[in-house]
Amino acid sequence: MKRYSFIKLLEKTDVGVLQKKINIVMDVDKTDHAIERQSRHEDETGKVITDKEIKATIDAALPKIVNQLLQNMINVGHKIIIKNTKSSLNVVVKLKGNASHPNEIDCEVITVMVLAKKFGTKSKTPVIKVSV
Repeated sequence: MKRYSFIKLLEKTDVGVLQKKINIVMDVDKTDHAIERQSRHEDETGKVITDKEIKATIDAALPKIVNQLLQNMINVGHKIIIKNTKSSLNVVVKLKGNASHPNEIDCEVITVMVLAKKFGTKSKTPVIKVSV
């Protein structure tokens, strides 16, 4: 009986071939509720949460979101809390499939808030922390 080493077996085994190019494109949309909530702290602080701050926070989280998507820790359809530890900005988003462009994912901003203390939900919504 002939024996093969594990390394030789691996050298001869095709695991698979990626046949489709995957583009991960995040298109950011906001709900009406999110737009209203951008000025929620204006009376207290005199500050409105800007689109630039929201986009910077989401952009900083994209590598982590992509990594969690690839590792099947989150999926399209899930809500995610993105917490900017530097500015205390919390951005709650929902990942949505794009019917017009099936290889793209839309990121819909559900709500935004500045909250230094722990923010959470009753569910096990994933939290991604960034600092920008």
